[in-house]
Amino acid sequence: MEGIVSITIGIISGSVSLVAFGLESGIEVFSSSVTVWELRGAGNGRRKSALKMISGALIVVAIYIAFNAIKSFFEGHRPKPTLTGIVAMFFISLIMFFVGTLKKKLGKKMKNPVILAEANFTLLDSALSGSILCGLILNAILGWWWIDQFLALVIAGNAFREGLKGTVANFSKDLSIFTDSFKK
Repeated sequence: MEGIVSITIGIISGSVSLVAFGLESGIEVFSSSVTVWELRGAGNGRRKSALKMISGALIVVAIYIAFNAIKSFFEGHRPKPTLTGIVAMFFISLIMFFVGTLKKKLGKKMKNPVILAEANFTLLDSALSGSILCGLILNAILGWWWIDQFLALVIAGNAFREGLKGTVANFSKDLSIFTDSFKK
């Protein structure tokens, strides 16, 4: 729901950061679906694939968001102030913080890295919605139109970092097959 709301308000107001946040929310839904798929699988067989899918999706969305933010900035695109966006981001940031905290507790209790990755994604979502909230307020009060593109780049950077962390973690686990055989 947050993705649909964010994208809709973003398109109406011309806010790249709201559209980026909505796209990132779509990846969060994908990530949740992958987590459920992993939990329904037998043992740890699906865990590696689930982490790769989540990481790959984050990297793809990060590249797309960064491209659009840079393009929008150089075109001088100025989003309209949006009270609806401010209210939506306020509630989204609170809800996502609560949900992310609960997921993190569950992931630690179950000792499941996929659930912990999903929890970190949700907490990142909360932090990003809070930063977009600040940007929307700064645009509305001070007319800082450029903050919108800057925050979209922050979202892209965070998504890329999380995707890269997951990719590196999986790659290092793949290499452990070779290093373990040398230890024998």
